[in-house]
Amino acid sequence: MKKILIVDDDFDIVDAVKMVLENHGFHVVSHKNTKNAVEKIKAESPDLLILDVMFPENVCGGFEIAQDVRKEESLKQLPILIFSAINEQFKLGFMRFSQETVSDSLAEINDFLEKPFECDLLLEKIHKLLGKKSCC
Repeated sequence: MKKILIVDDDFDIVDAVKMVLENHGFHVVSHKNTKNAVEKIKAESPDLLILDVMFPENVCGGFEIAQDVRKEESLKQLPILIFSAINEQFKLGFMRFSQETVSDSLAEINDFLEKPFECDLLLEKIHKLLGKKSCC
């Protein structure tokens, strides 16, 4: 059974995603903030990491966690999926986060999913990421 770790401060999102993923045969664990997130990731040794971007304590926390994960030798190959409502919360006229911007400028991230999202698309991205073990 593949283990997925979700780092997100929105308990409703975590609970909903956890229910969907567990119904599809995944083991899901979560962490609610950026504090000690990398230590939690190392301790859990997940097969996939799902990160939110914005946290109350750090609006770019998800990106920073991803960067810190890539510095850890044991986590360098861990697939990372960012899911966020950043495009909805901040109407960024100069740049929208998407798979293209993630691939071009955020090499630590394997894929991006904008909230709100369809469960089928989430599952599709997870299956794709679990099929490949290296970043980019």
